[in-house]
Amino acid sequence: MNKVKTVLLIISICCISSFVKAQQFPYLSGLEYTRHIWNPAAIQSEGQKKVDLYGRQQWFGLGLSQAPRFVNASLQIPIEDYNMSAGGSLYNNATGPVSSSGLTLNYAYHLDGVLNRYAKLSIGLSGSLNSISFNPSGEFFNDDDDPLLSGSRNSNFFPNLGVGIYYVSSNRKFRDNFIFAGFSGYQAFSTDVLIQTANFQRELHLFGQIGTNIPFLTGRIEPSLYINYTNPEIVTFTVNALYEMEDVFWTGLSYSTVSDIMIQAGVTIPGFGGGKDTLKLGLVGNMNIGTALARLGPGFEFYVSYEFGR
Repeated sequence: MNKVKTVLLIISICCISSFVKAQQFPYLSGLEYTRHIWNPAAIQSEGQKKVDLYGRQQWFGLGLSQAPRFVNASLQIPIEDYNMSAGGSLYNNATGPVSSSGLTLNYAYHLDGVLNRYAKLSIGLSGSLNSISFNPSGEFFNDDDDPLLSGSRNSNFFPNLGVGIYYVSSNRKFRDNFIFAGFSGYQAFSTDVLIQTANFQRELHLFGQIGTNIPFLTGRIEPSLYINYTNPEIVTFTVNALYEMEDVFWTGLSYSTVSDIMIQAGVTIPGFGGGKDTLKLGLVGNMNIGTALARLGPGFEFYVSYEFGR
């Protein structure tokens, strides 16, 4: 590791030590179609089953082996006859030598017609088994006798529980003005994660979102606010503005209180393959404009989903 990268790494750790702790769950942008990752109540409630793949890579200037990265593959299955949804996902979340992988199962029950005809209130439950690992190989450190960094790869398995609630006052995105809001919590039990001499303690994570939908021309406008709270008292906010034209494309702009600016764009391809299936492809580019983190370089996200037609 050259001196420049060493200095940048020290600066980033000093400035965002508390923020990295918050990344026990991935730091997500305002990409609308990833709500189900942090809120089990937001899984697909109508239509047919859906599979998607989402990934995020931060801070190219820090190097791919050190920078935070996250990949999630999901399946969502509506069970409309019983007002339920089910789903599952496989994920990997890594920051430097620390990574976690797991299998998550989601369930949601939907109450139709809450407050008005087209509204829906969903209550979700999430259960997962996580493997948290520490791999010091390839890392640079000063103390040759450090028992943590000089050891071999270690990992342990830990369960996790999440709950969520999601409300939308209309399901007609391109026809009605409506509001939506969601709230979820994960890792309610702040258990110790002991690996060798280190304690990677898991902390309570709370996520919230509120926004509105406004039909505009042949599409819609969606302003929203995301809130991420991690114990103890780490709070970030993300403000989003999105425009989507039905079955054509979407684009949006976001700003986070960790000084991230994000631009997103995507396309919707209905009738993919000549049938009634729908393919969505999306990209997000982000750049941190903070005085220290700006030098760590840009990041990006990608999103691919395939929804099976009725």
